[in-house]
Amino acid sequence: MRLLVAIVAVCLAAASCHGLQKAPEFTLNLDLPPQQRFTGAVQTIVDAHGWDDSFGPVFNYSDNGADLLRPTYERVLKSRFPERYAELQSIAAGMAAVGHPEVNMTDLVMFPFFYESSHIHAFTQFGGYPRACTGILSLPEDPALPMIHGRNMDESPRAGRNITLNMTVTRGGATLYHIFDWTWI
Repeated sequence: MRLLVAIVAVCLAAASCHGLQKAPEFTLNLDLPPQQRFTGAVQTIVDAHGWDDSFGPVFNYSDNGADLLRPTYERVLKSRFPERYAELQSIAAGMAAVGHPEVNMTDLVMFPFFYESSHIHAFTQFGGYPRACTGILSLPEDPALPMIHGRNMDESPRAGRNITLNMTVTRGGATLYHIFDWTWI
């Protein structure tokens, strides 16, 4: 009987975990101009999780006094990574389309650097906490079997996990690869 109760308790706990939800799917078409590539991505996330359990807490958390870095990051993106900057413009348009125009390029220019910045000591000067993630990659001896990749996500806030997309990247009508990540922003 105790075993049955333990199994039921574990199953109920597992069913309530956010990590067991399937990530929304999105196709990133590289044939489109960069300013249009992410059209619909923000709406896909909001449809799946709502604003208050996805982007809302993420942007509230990320507004932690890093304003001193924003002009530098924006200048670097515009000059060194103009295509990525243009892609962020489509994400900014998506934020406005779901009713949050306050999340604009000023906020979005931080995200291409967020992951790297959050792992350095200097990030703590702006209210962040250094952290790291753990991952594992399993390559079976039989090449017919799939490769398995797993990792945790130590980023805060927890709702940040809900901006993960399962993306198919295409060009010329062909699938190039698949991405399962939240760093598409």
